[in-house]
Amino acid sequence: MESEKTPKLKEQILSKIKSGSIKAKPKFHFVLRTLLLISGLVAAGLLLLYLISFVIFLLRVNGLWQAPTFGFRGWGMLFTSLPWMLLILIGFFVLVMEILVKHFSFAYRRPLLYSVLGILVFLGVSGFVVAQTPFHQNLWDLSETDSGLPVAGSLYSFLRKGDPDDWHRGMVISTTEEGFLMENLAAEILSVKIDEQTKIPFALDLLPGDMVMVAGERIGDEIKAFGIREFSKPVFRPRHMKKMPPGKSLNR
Repeated sequence: MESEKTPKLKEQILSKIKSGSIKAKPKFHFVLRTLLLISGLVAAGLLLLYLISFVIFLLRVNGLWQAPTFGFRGWGMLFTSLPWMLLILIGFFVLVMEILVKHFSFAYRRPLLYSVLGILVFLGVSGFVVAQTPFHQNLWDLSETDSGLPVAGSLYSFLRKGDPDDWHRGMVISTTEEGFLMENLAAEILSVKIDEQTKIPFALDLLPGDMVMVAGERIGDEIKAFGIREFSKPVFRPRHMKKMPPGKSLNR
């Protein structure tokens, strides 16, 4: 049935072209249109890859991706601290990319959900891989120089902003009867208090000089910790924090 309709449809189109009601477009028009679509798709894909990998890098640098290990309060801290403007921008470019992809025959017959999920999975995995490379670290270092980093330099201001409330990063200085002393990123010495309610997801075997993340309310120079984690692989160490020589373990 479908094969019978095809010749008739072809004849109708040819007759309309001959009558002038439909004008045939030159081949270069379709070639140019395809090139523009591909260029737009590549540009949107590269921008998305950059933004997604930056968000992953940002969460690695401040350690907030590990906040959920502290329970419900940790999840709340992660949710409220996400760079929502960047995530909205990512969503916008995913939509743009989906519109461009739909112009190609391999995608236009597939359900919208499938193609969007395919784009997100591919870019998410690719972004995670890029975030593990020195790419963003090098750009961050460049943005900190006197010459700065044109255009993208303002994006790395996210990394210079202070930590959210109740989230503290720093270096262990020494042990105390109630916990330990920590030098934070602002070069302040804070006393971290640990009790039986403090969540420590993994065995805590800290040494002076180790970098830690502490979740808890700060009052003056004291932090009542509800969660503590060691940076497994620190990707930063502020210039004022020099690596200390091995010392006594702070094992509780």
